[in-house]
Amino acid sequence: MQLTTAPAEARANEPQPTTRAGDFAEFVTARSARLLRVAYLLTRDWALAEDLLQSSLAKAWTAWRRIEGDPEPYVRRILVNTYTSWWRRRWHHERPTGELPEQAAPDEHRGYDDRDQLARALGRLPRQQRAVLVLRYYEDLSEAQIADVLGISPGTVKSHAAKAIAKLRVDPGLTGLEPDTEPPAGAARLAAVSERIQQARQRRLASVASVCAVVLALLLGYAVNPIHHVVPQPMASASSSLINGFPEYALGNRLVATGTATDETTPAQVSWKASTSDVSVYVRCQASEQTDIHITFATGGGELGQMICDATPDSPRTGLGTVASWPTEKVMNAGITAGAWVVMSVSFGITKRPRPAAVSVDFAVGERMDWSEYPFPAKPTTLAKLDSNGLEAAENVVELRPPAGDPNQTVRTTGLRWGQTFKVNLSQRAPGLLHLTVAGVEVTTCGNWSYDSFGCGFDIDPADESLRRKLPDLKPGDEVEIAVVPEHAAADWAVWIAPQG
Repeated sequence: MQLTTAPAEARANEPQPTTRAGDFAEFVTARSARLLRVAYLLTRDWALAEDLLQSSLAKAWTAWRRIEGDPEPYVRRILVNTYTSWWRRRWHHERPTGELPEQAAPDEHRGYDDRDQLARALGRLPRQQRAVLVLRYYEDLSEAQIADVLGISPGTVKSHAAKAIAKLRVDPGLTGLEPDTEPPAGAARLAAVSERIQQARQRRLASVASVCAVVLALLLGYAVNPIHHVVPQPMASASSSLINGFPEYALGNRLVATGTATDETTPAQVSWKASTSDVSVYVRCQASEQTDIHITFATGGGELGQMICDATPDSPRTGLGTVASWPTEKVMNAGITAGAWVVMSVSFGITKRPRPAAVSVDFAVGERMDWSEYPFPAKPTTLAKLDSNGLEAAENVVELRPPAGDPNQTVRTTGLRWGQTFKVNLSQRAPGLLHLTVAGVEVTTCGNWSYDSFGCGFDIDPADESLRRKLPDLKPGDEVEIAVVPEHAAADWAVWIAPQG
């Protein structure tokens, strides 16, 4: 069995910025249409594609002055990585499948349209195979460039391309590539992207202002009472503020709406202007007697999802409570899209009879923030201990760690065989994302937005139906590569992989 690390990226001698910020508007207006087609081929939905493109352009703006030469490759990388992240969910959330669901059949006038047939065939491919084909044959990138964009090896790129083409060959009538129509580009898209950038600026200014206010208060307090010699501790961040008992910032999200439901017959409603379709909901329940509460979230576009909450008289009225999220396409089908005003109704039912005398359901909605905009807490002097959750004592356990001083290097293990179940524990003690891949296909992501010890558990079970759909070509006995691809890691991490049985 071998453990290997990916080659270190060249960080020295970085090129000096040459792209002017003033070119951004021209780029969006003149060149975003091509990127929109890339987004469409990845998502197979124009609304999703437009949201994906606008999110990617807003992210690119933060680094625009540092881009050298042609900015399109940089923006394209952001777009593909953002697309990948849209289908990632933390371990304690519902996990969507790797593919978008198949679209409804076309009407009779489009039944023999070659391009429509190809779009459907692409949609049936696993997500990374689809991304490889789009980048290789639509964007005309080399295998090395695709490997760099997706964070996988060139050999894995070749494998994905070969498997994808083999699957497409069995689909009849595949002759075209580009979709028929697209939404209008130009000034409308530029205005939408500008609004997102402005919203991001306002959030950053609000965070800085809150930190400055607290620091100023501490300084004034010290000036008035110098005898106490109070040494202020590092600011945690704006996330320390509570709204209706929920933290304003948590788990990479910013709270955008909150409310309380107390009447089983009358739904509570909240509204907000959405900036993304990547949302999570938080719920806390309290009742005068112990009971299970069934909660339903709905919008004008239909039901979003349901949760079950355990309520007791001693249930806390502060904190996150229970957290859940749903696949992006389901959220968008419910009408939660960037720029839309959303009205969400929250209703609940109680199975216990007679009904408890007092019941309350606190709920909140959080929107995913760009990593660069999230108000992370200050780094402590001493970090928490990494925890294997007991796996380090397991027989034949494999332990993966990044090289010293470079926590963002990919670490791979080879020599493992497909067919048995592997129990995995991913442990972090600083902000960062750990993407777990099997044979180059991402199977889960563990995210930490604090300096607390945080762990995610995951079972790589070949009998799991969702995993089999992602890895259809793996056969029992095949050698399989399991890798950890870190992103934004602020400190070292550890992953334990223990074979079962």
